[in-house]
Amino acid sequence: MQSQPGVPPVAGDRADHRPPIGPVVVPLLTLLLALVLALMPRPAQAQTPTVTPIVFATAVSALIPEDVAPSADHVFHGDAVRISATLDGTPVPAGAAFPPSEAPLALTLRYDDPLPAEILSAERLGVYHHASGDWAPVAATRTPDESGGVFSLSVAKTGDYAVGARALRIVVQPASLSLRQGETAQFSAKVQDEEGHAVPGIAVVWHATSAAGTISSAGVFTATGAPGTYEGAVVASLGSLEGYADVTIRPWTTYLPLALRGWEMQLRPNDPLFALQWNLLRIRAPQAWASTTGGPVVVAVIDTGVDLDHPDLQASLVPGRWFASSYPDKCPAPSFLPYDDNGHGTHVAGIVGAVGDNAVGVAGTAWTARVMPIKVLDCFGNGYISDAVAAIKWAVDHTQYPARVINLSLGTKWRSDLRAFEYAIGYALDRNVLVVAASGNVPPFDPGEPAWPANFAGVMGVGSTGQTDAISGFSNQGPWVDVTAPGEGILSTCRVDLPVDPPYCYMNGTSMATPHVSGLAALLWSRYPHLSALQVANIIRSSAEDLGPVGYDQGYGWGRIDAAAALALARSPSLLAAAESSLADLQEPAARPEVTLAAATPVEYRPGYLLVRAEPDTIAQARVRTLGGLTALSSEELLPGWSLVRVPEGQEVEVAAQLSELPGVSDVSFDVVIHAMD
Repeated sequence: MQSQPGVPPVAGDRADHRPPIGPVVVPLLTLLLALVLALMPRPAQAQTPTVTPIVFATAVSALIPEDVAPSADHVFHGDAVRISATLDGTPVPAGAAFPPSEAPLALTLRYDDPLPAEILSAERLGVYHHASGDWAPVAATRTPDESGGVFSLSVAKTGDYAVGARALRIVVQPASLSLRQGETAQFSAKVQDEEGHAVPGIAVVWHATSAAGTISSAGVFTATGAPGTYEGAVVASLGSLEGYADVTIRPWTTYLPLALRGWEMQLRPNDPLFALQWNLLRIRAPQAWASTTGGPVVVAVIDTGVDLDHPDLQASLVPGRWFASSYPDKCPAPSFLPYDDNGHGTHVAGIVGAVGDNAVGVAGTAWTARVMPIKVLDCFGNGYISDAVAAIKWAVDHTQYPARVINLSLGTKWRSDLRAFEYAIGYALDRNVLVVAASGNVPPFDPGEPAWPANFAGVMGVGSTGQTDAISGFSNQGPWVDVTAPGEGILSTCRVDLPVDPPYCYMNGTSMATPHVSGLAALLWSRYPHLSALQVANIIRSSAEDLGPVGYDQGYGWGRIDAAAALALARSPSLLAAAESSLADLQEPAARPEVTLAAATPVEYRPGYLLVRAEPDTIAQARVRTLGGLTALSSEELLPGWSLVRVPEGQEVEVAAQLSELPGVSDVSFDVVIHAMD
């Protein structure tokens, strides 16, 4: 930049000291000439570029640093994670100007642990450059060390540089909820990355506005406030991240029947399609909801998976898992998340726990219960025993959300190779978990043909009834039917990617009857958590409406379930004891019998696999030996003592025979195919 010539001072004008004119004019003319020359155009000359000093931005630990990242898309930190910088090996204080340079500069930025809660892991860290009002990632090499790590990069752009991470977000579901005083609701919080994908394995801290109610560490909110709307009443936080939900507390409403023989308190949700859910009115769910709506009992829906994006299910879901080993070419590519590519599991899950009173769609039987989505069946509704066995154990053993109820709207006709399945059922029963299963549909079952697992000891088998309480024509009948529930023309949730708007549809089957019983079990346990699984089963049987021949029959079982009667029975220990004693053929589940080898090969089984029950070292020894010239075996434990063993395809029968002769092997079974009970 060129300097401007200055103007010399002019002397004073006193008369007795006036200077001669010549000495004054000459300097003035010289000055005018210089000005003219300065204003004349000059030939272009090469200029040395001016380099603006590169400034390393002082990073801050706030989630939304308005002075650094107004877009709020990043988390920058300096106070929580100490950062130091060196430029070409020379330490540079944070916030200092870097010296001008035409060549790229070698910049290193050191960060120290511990990281803020919202950063989670150093793997999320990167170096960002601030320009044009936004932060953009720049290439840098991260080298971790014991105290944190170092980012190394070549600096060529002017602007600010900082170590940071893309911001996470917390989404609380449901975002708003309407409750009555004393009611509970289960909230869930999903931590999402910058692309909206869930970041697994992150636990948030729950808070609630004391004027509205209280909330547990698991997100169970209890409304205790006065009627009104409380904005931001529920808060989920992770460091400086926060997600909010609104809660509206409403007064109770009572309904008096026209026949003045008494009155019943009812709770009817505001879901717009509830008027079409004849099934819930038939089992007197609104009367039961006056006592409880199901939260926070966990029901594992072991099925084709669940539509994880359904707006009427998202708030009910807890973490699930994919176990399906069957994925034919015509099915979508496996995502290994419990997504539903069939629709059966989504419909079942909605009957159990579609969110109620949220002004959306339908209500579930236990509409604040938690649904655990577990996929064991493929897009055609088929799967294998080994997957169901692994799913049951995983659901029962889940550390954060252990299942209290397992819903199995699936099964098979084949009996001789189901010992591993039977042991899995026993594993759940021994841990006070109720197992509910469909009695099967006719067809594909022949009338009176046993359905498994409904026919296993300790399992509640469920048949189907219609709107007139008649047994459905497709409902399989036999001694495995404990109770019946509505299963015809049931409106529930459908996959959102289907051409159905809104995403709700009708389905028929004992598969649809079964989740009514699972939901009723959740209602009972949420109100009376001290009950055992056997007591819950006995209450459901004893309180069912006897619609067939007096007492038990193989069509209705003990009758069609009645949710209000079940809650009333559970309230009275004396009535419960009397009812249990009247169920003469009910007793504690017997110990699982010792099993023997199958006498026949099943029609449908998984090629290349066997289920083996053996001593702990037997499978390991068999793995490293050659059996009749076959290749070495591989295995994984499904249950204590049970392994899924990989064998050469097409040689399952031969290997099963050879394994059965090994010392320490007590059972060899084929991995039988199971089907959805639609």
